[in-house]
Amino acid sequence: MSLRVFHVVFIAAAIALASGFGVWAVSLDSGGYLAAGIASFGCAAGLVVYQAAFRRRCHEIGLH
Repeated sequence: MSLRVFHVVFIAAAIALASGFGVWAVSLDSGGYLAAGIASFGCAAGLVVYQAAFRRRCHEIGLH
């Protein structure tokens, strides 16, 4: 497994973990947990953007 593939898999796992935590935290209906859940969704969205930029950059430099 190349470092690029490992990176893509690791970021995908981080996205799944952040999204799962966000769902769990929002489902508790508590002020602090609600804020943490929303922040977690924001982190997951940021990771999706990062993943797309990383894959685009790898494609540009020829690391398919």
